[in-house]
Amino acid sequence: MLAEQYREAVTGRFPKGVPVKVSVRNHKGKAVLDFKGIPVEQVSQLIEALTGKLPPVQPVE
Repeated sequence: MLAEQYREAVTGRFPKGVPVKVSVRNHKGKAVLDFKGIPVEQVSQLIEALTGKLPPVQPVE
């Protein structure tokens, strides 16, 4: 699932133990990602994850 790949791309940027959570929810029929638990001093890592190259998308079977 594409949303799961985004989740892994973001959470993988943070060291173990940082309580970053990426959740997927439905909002008016669209998938929405929510980010929680990102320490202010590590927001730059979130920005890097969002603007960096994403992993290849795996087709859903």
